[in-house]
Amino acid sequence: MPPRRTNAGPSTAAGQSTAGSMPFDTKTLEFANKILESNNFWIRDEKAKERYPEVVDIASQLVWRKRHSDMDEGSQRMALEERNDNAFTNEETFVKEMWNHMHKDQRDKRIDGLDDSDIVDKDWTTEFWHKSHLGASWKRDFRLDSVPRLETNDALYFDLLSSLPRVSTPRPDLAYGIKDRVFTQREKAVKLLHLRFVEVSRGIAFPFFAAEFKGAGGNMAEAEVQACRTGGAMVIALRELQKIPGREWKQAGADTSTFTFTLAMSTSQVQLHVHWAEIVPGNQPIYHMHLLHDYSLNRASNYRDIRRVLNNILDWGLKDRLNEGKEILHAIDIMHDKVPPSKRARTSTGPSAREGPEMQ
Repeated sequence: MPPRRTNAGPSTAAGQSTAGSMPFDTKTLEFANKILESNNFWIRDEKAKERYPEVVDIASQLVWRKRHSDMDEGSQRMALEERNDNAFTNEETFVKEMWNHMHKDQRDKRIDGLDDSDIVDKDWTTEFWHKSHLGASWKRDFRLDSVPRLETNDALYFDLLSSLPRVSTPRPDLAYGIKDRVFTQREKAVKLLHLRFVEVSRGIAFPFFAAEFKGAGGNMAEAEVQACRTGGAMVIALRELQKIPGREWKQAGADTSTFTFTLAMSTSQVQLHVHWAEIVPGNQPIYHMHLLHDYSLNRASNYRDIRRVLNNILDWGLKDRLNEGKEILHAIDIMHDKVPPSKRARTSTGPSAREGPEMQ
């Protein structure tokens, strides 16, 4: 059997893809799905969903919590009117006009039932997003050495990957993670040693949510494929970081500790997905993407629901995912203290390691 060839997509020194995307027709979608599945990235594997119903249940409970200050009816109508005005614009214009309607600049409080006891601290919830620790990364390639490259034995598929750079190398339109300023100096030092897994998207730590946008005439099937690769890449990076201090999920089944979320958005609909790893002892994990909800942008009340789930995900990332990330960094710090100085350089997965072989 000939060796499997890998392709991470042509890119410039600055990390921006140079190849243009080919038209995403039905045949291209079929090929792209086969490449992803052969590399353990699955879109809507219903059998896996049936085996592990708790995955969607846990994710759904997280994103659908009610909030004290839901979007009022006037704001819902305004968002719908804005969408109608921009329904036939290009992607850049559509996102510029619509994204602020999708999630508000100022946080509101969350409601868990009618009990305020589980609502996060008041001084935390009343901050503005731009004053918080939330960081955004727009149209930036993921680090090439953070995620295993896609492999194929088929020459046709190999050539196809070169024409789909945002599938071979994830490059979401938008990714959210944690700003550097939230970390202590000690945590920053540990982070630098393992940057390729902490900042799979440069400039933000522990990315947990990404979005793929399509303007008028855009293809949502393409956005789904891109989201599958991006969401899976964020899961992989966190699992690889967990492995360093031995914190990764090892038992067979669904790893719910490394959830990530993606959104695919066109001028007419929004799809929300959860991404997770299925652990198969003796084999590589399988990275699943499941649809949590599909929203039509033709209905005003859906803008309230979209804003609610996005704010819930961002709040979750700034609390739960940040806490998990800090715990991992602390565990790595303790581990490094136990390693003799002469051997510490060998444990680094930071900048020097990025020049070495691709992660397997």
